[in-house]
Amino acid sequence: MSLTRHLAAGDILSALRGASCPYSALRLYSLLRLRLRPSEPSYFAWRAAVFTLKPLSAASSIPLLTHFHGHLLRSNLLAYPHVASSLLRSYSLLSPSAAHQLFDQIPSTACNLYVLNVMLASLCRSSDLDSARTFFDGIPDKDVVSWSTMLACYFSNGHLADGLAFFRTMTFTTDIAVDCAMLATFLTSCASAGFLPLFCRDIHGYAVRHSIPASMHLGTALIDCYTKTNNIDYATRVFARMTKRNVVHWTIMICGMSSQLRNTEAVRLFEEMCQRRVQPNEMTFTAVLSACVNAGMVEKGRELFKLMVDRYRLEPNIHHYGCIVDLYAKAGLLEDAYEVIKTMKVEPNVIIWTSLLVACKKFKNFEIAVKGMEKVLALEISDENAGLYTLISDLYAMGGQWDDVLKIMRLVEKRDVWKNTRPLSTRWSPPAPGMLKINSDGAFLQDRGTGAAGAVVRDSSGNFCAASARWLGPVGSVLIAEAEAIRDGLRLIPQGTMEHIIGETDAREVVALWKNRTRQRSEIAAILKEIEEIVSAFTSFELIHVRREANSVAHTCARFASSSLDSHVWFSPPSFLQRCLQSDCNELS
Repeated sequence: MSLTRHLAAGDILSALRGASCPYSALRLYSLLRLRLRPSEPSYFAWRAAVFTLKPLSAASSIPLLTHFHGHLLRSNLLAYPHVASSLLRSYSLLSPSAAHQLFDQIPSTACNLYVLNVMLASLCRSSDLDSARTFFDGIPDKDVVSWSTMLACYFSNGHLADGLAFFRTMTFTTDIAVDCAMLATFLTSCASAGFLPLFCRDIHGYAVRHSIPASMHLGTALIDCYTKTNNIDYATRVFARMTKRNVVHWTIMICGMSSQLRNTEAVRLFEEMCQRRVQPNEMTFTAVLSACVNAGMVEKGRELFKLMVDRYRLEPNIHHYGCIVDLYAKAGLLEDAYEVIKTMKVEPNVIIWTSLLVACKKFKNFEIAVKGMEKVLALEISDENAGLYTLISDLYAMGGQWDDVLKIMRLVEKRDVWKNTRPLSTRWSPPAPGMLKINSDGAFLQDRGTGAAGAVVRDSSGNFCAASARWLGPVGSVLIAEAEAIRDGLRLIPQGTMEHIIGETDAREVVALWKNRTRQRSEIAAILKEIEEIVSAFTSFELIHVRREANSVAHTCARFASSSLDSHVWFSPPSFLQRCLQSDCNELS
């Protein structure tokens, strides 16, 4: 090839590398192929094929990919491992079955470790665990990518015990060097499977024993895990030992402090962050303002809100406004709260108006309540927020406006807002055939500040499937214990074996937070986020509020954990539950 032709091919290759449109990429590829003679070096050909596959894959077009696949076969370019792995990865993202067929067409000479790892990732992505493990066992000279891909597959599919055994095999029987990236991936996989509380300290201990430094990535994962599992002290230790910290680390720590009601420490941490000239973002201010709301620090909250706008030039969003309104309202500064609502640059939502109206009822300020009620009634109130009508009716009654009370009652009847509201049952009832029901309950000892969680899973015939009782130790509130119990119950169900789940709890506030997604300012925001990640694996999940009488088995489990100060999981009914279970079954007959 002449120098001129080399330069021309190189220019086209550079343009092809930056192409984002699949049709432009195909035109550039065709132009390059026309300039190449069959006898000339193949470097440009296979590099061009790899660069072309990227926009084709991004376009999510199977026909285009199939067309280019045919050309690669005719040109014998699949004999190059880089081309084979790129095409295999593209198919695995769009059509796993096509990826499996392609793998059988790849020449054995092109099946290097890189190609084998791409195929393994494709099998893992399709959740075919058995096939993935069989394929993994057949890979010669496995590297760190092979092991970490298979490990992530176990945890993302909920196979906790197998994943742990696999991890131990990797660390004790191979020379694979476990690094920061792999440990961070391991923690992320545990989080997606809902197993964070069990392994955060284990992974941290492994890193310490093997002198693995806490990189930015691993440090973030550890701090996030510890705050999510209410181990703020451990999170603080990791945070303090990190040599490099960015806004993400500071924000996670402030969120964790706030969620555990360590509000003064959260504010102090924010001030230290500013002193170190780390630029806070919107999430940072949401976290520190939430701490001010929890602690009733009105002046500090006012100061921070002003700081956000004036110094850091951040535009307040609905969460920031919600925090400052809640802060003023809870302190009885209803005029200030209403003034914030009037001057908001975004439309106030039902949650913000509810904060104001609840405070109006508490502090008996009917004048501002009337202004708020007029605005709320002009909004479209969903059935989930139908309780607002009761609040408004109570406020009108407080002001002696009995005609308006009647109007609200007629409005409720006209809209039939309670038509989808389930009556609270006083008896346990089984789910529909093909479904499982989880009952959960949290116990909280106010004088000690400790809690426990209990959960039980039963099928449509009332048969016992599993139960758990977990001693939580120090917790911030009963709300945290109730949310922990729901999460424990969901973990009792093997993912992939049941698609329709019903959860029942006697914690009305947790159900309200779950349905309304008001998580940013809640002390159980992190737990609700984990619950959401767990239930995403199911076809359906519904959380329902029931009376304590319909939740007696879960209550007994929580009480057992509270008295034993220990944690247990049962897959056959323990003796102390027999009477409660029998009582529920007797009521069914």
